[in-house]
Amino acid sequence: MTLSVAALVFGGVAALVGQDNPTVKPATIEGIVTRAGTGEPLRDVRVTATGVSGARSATTNEKGRFLIAELMPGVYNLDASATSFVRARKNRLILFSDQHLRGVTLLLTPAAVITGHVYDLSRRPLPSVLVEALRYQYRDGARVLVLAGAGHSDDRGEYRIFNLQPDAYYVRAVPSPTADQSDLAPLYYPGTVDPQDGVQITAAPGAESSAIDIPLGDNRTFSVRLEIAAAVRNVVSGAAFAAVRRDRGVPESIMVRSQSLGGGVYRLSSFTPGSYDIFAQVQVPATASESGIQTGRVTVNVADRDADAGVLAVRPNGSLKGQVTASAPVSVPLNPSNVEVELRPIGGSPSILATSSRDPGGAMTRGGAFTIPNVANGRFRVEVSSLPDDVYLLSARYGGAEVIDGGLDLDGNPQGTLELYLGGAGSVGTIDGVVRSRDGQPADRSVVVILPAPHRRDNPAAYRTAITDQGGLFSVRGLLPGEYSVLAWEDEAGAYLDPEFLRGIESHSVKATVAGGSRSVVDVRAE
Repeated sequence: MTLSVAALVFGGVAALVGQDNPTVKPATIEGIVTRAGTGEPLRDVRVTATGVSGARSATTNEKGRFLIAELMPGVYNLDASATSFVRARKNRLILFSDQHLRGVTLLLTPAAVITGHVYDLSRRPLPSVLVEALRYQYRDGARVLVLAGAGHSDDRGEYRIFNLQPDAYYVRAVPSPTADQSDLAPLYYPGTVDPQDGVQITAAPGAESSAIDIPLGDNRTFSVRLEIAAAVRNVVSGAAFAAVRRDRGVPESIMVRSQSLGGGVYRLSSFTPGSYDIFAQVQVPATASESGIQTGRVTVNVADRDADAGVLAVRPNGSLKGQVTASAPVSVPLNPSNVEVELRPIGGSPSILATSSRDPGGAMTRGGAFTIPNVANGRFRVEVSSLPDDVYLLSARYGGAEVIDGGLDLDGNPQGTLELYLGGAGSVGTIDGVVRSRDGQPADRSVVVILPAPHRRDNPAAYRTAITDQGGLFSVRGLLPGEYSVLAWEDEAGAYLDPEFLRGIESHSVKATVAGGSRSVVDVRAE
């Protein structure tokens, strides 16, 4: 079985070689679009193939059939869209010279609708209120609410959110920035400022979830007054602020509005009751020894009234020195001056603390020595970009410790050197494979997830994903040596980053050992 899977994976890729040959002939995709659940053919559906020939489209006939011709050999994504249906996609359809690919089936799921009313506390309708449908997804390792759809209330206070993917949603009303609503917080159905106290609405395919009514008025926000200390008289521009709420299971960044009261004093608004870290950055004239950006933090608890956070002391940010080295052979010329090294805030540090070797004051030399400016107190993940093909980050060390997965804690005046080690294809491995459905047939459009060993799971970049092609095949390159678990399922919107989710399904995974320069082949059943 292993040899046959490998042959399929490598054979499909090899067949595309030579597609610039003048004897190569165009290919065709033919198929049908049906309604998910019933199999009913759907007419007037727009089907688009996007790939090496650009984008070519066709519309289904009364039998739901379509044909897209004149496609040069290569890899294509196929999309189908129609009013009141959720867009469907097939990824990585591989076309060969003069091929007529038949039997492609796209399933369109009827979209869901959520409707309701927005009232004030006296049950009077509120017009022009933005109402959003949100669902949890995992972004950069954190579970966050992501917007899926929205609508505005009309003169009767009625809203309608349509074309939703069937799923479970939190519904949130966002007051308009008018005088009578400017101090109100967004409110989650059935009437709470905290999403963890909200009630999820299950939106079923083709169904309308109605009477999802939200009363506004008992959701006032409060302000925080603070004074920035140190170098305030030399401030060139206003301060930038960010707030992180700390009294929830996962730190949550909060959007705040700031108003300068003069003399380094500010009023920040849009806080609901809770515990917050408030971060401030101010721009001051740079000196030969100090950065032009100063950063500080203060903690404040907001109850049922406006709060005073006192003095927020800022201090000059520091610079982080580092070195990029090719510690293993690479197959292409490496010019480190083209490489970017970024520090991305993690662990509740806000995004305003992000900084890069390409920011003003940063540098990257041809010899690989680099400087990252404006480094504040915080916890960061190291990211390296603009590497040539088949060149990979193998290790990141700071103070003698490996930080590629766990990140590094910096105090705003880093004294150590960040050492980055690169290598080529011989330093990493590949996992190839096929995904099969429960009946043993190749499963196209399956999501494949490569899970790293447990000690590496704090790093979202250590997880890798792929989408199977029409033969159920996938290939994931650039894996650091180590142990991996391979799973396949329908899209779970990043749920593989949730330890609770993995606990229930990881026992069904296929194990793979990756060594430098190796290629592991697996046969996976879709869950």
